[in-house]
Amino acid sequence: MPRIYRMPKTGGYAYIAPKLRLLRLASLERDLQTLAQYATNTQAFLQAIKSTSIAPYLPESPSLNDVEKAAWHFYLEGILDIEPFLPSEAKPIVQFYKYYVLANDIAKIGKAVAENIIPRLKDLVFPDDKEILAIYTAATEKGCIGFIEGLQKIGFATAAKILSKLDVRDQRVVEIAIDAEILHRAKTVLQLLKHTPAEQVFGGRIDIIAIRATVNACLYKLPEELRKYVVEHMVAYRLNEKTLAELVAAGDIEGVIAAMRETPYGAISGSGLTLTLVDEQISLIRKFIRRTLVRCLATNPLSPCLATGVLELLLLDIEDLIVLAAAAYHRSTDVLTKLSIS
Repeated sequence: MPRIYRMPKTGGYAYIAPKLRLLRLASLERDLQTLAQYATNTQAFLQAIKSTSIAPYLPESPSLNDVEKAAWHFYLEGILDIEPFLPSEAKPIVQFYKYYVLANDIAKIGKAVAENIIPRLKDLVFPDDKEILAIYTAATEKGCIGFIEGLQKIGFATAAKILSKLDVRDQRVVEIAIDAEILHRAKTVLQLLKHTPAEQVFGGRIDIIAIRATVNACLYKLPEELRKYVVEHMVAYRLNEKTLAELVAAGDIEGVIAAMRETPYGAISGSGLTLTLVDEQISLIRKFIRRTLVRCLATNPLSPCLATGVLELLLLDIEDLIVLAAAAYHRSTDVLTKLSIS
């Protein structure tokens, strides 16, 4: 008999529900349809984006280069606004999404230190974030050891443990450690959302993470001693977790690409084994998540489901906006198939 999900006995959700509704109203979902019409007209695209929720984060005369950074700042600010008010059992959800977007900056710092280079704050998306600053400061003062200590300070225990055992001077080691950390956090959240309307939504995100971690582990021909950390932390939802782990263990990038031709999310037509198959499969998953969100967002607000639904909705919006900015930059509509909106 399936476990019946019982709503948490806490008033915390009642307090945070209005904030989540306001955050949901900031969704770019409708704006994306308009912006897609201007994908080949840079000026019209930039003018239209000034009427969206990310407008306050743009400079007075924005360029396409400003769009992605502004979008991520809008997203992170929304997370930080609700994080302090969530009941304790829901905090892993919000923290997952927060660290999912901070991970790129963390990896940039680690890879710079691996090459004995002092990373530049201006190269980061979130140079003012206190946790990014903590890692940056520790890394610039004490190098690789400082980077590991910085990870421990912000709770990246899995990544810190892996790096403490390996040669941090290899950029690939940093990439693997961060992937393992995100997979570990994703597994924790999935358990929290089991048998709720948010399970499928978050499960789709987990499968995207699993695909990217699998590709990273195989594409760069990592030694077995590195790949084993991805195998150890591998988690998937609708994809076959055992198959992905076996492909990583074997370092079989062609096998990974072939596995992406058909998954529970859909089949990809065409011949050949290229990374395009991976991108197209991720696009199918993102479309699935957006369709599934309808039920999740309509759920009882006194549960972790609404927080998951709103944060995933906004994440899809930001990812779609970045696709549209790339289309405007190249003045091409070829990439529009990657959008999660229909």
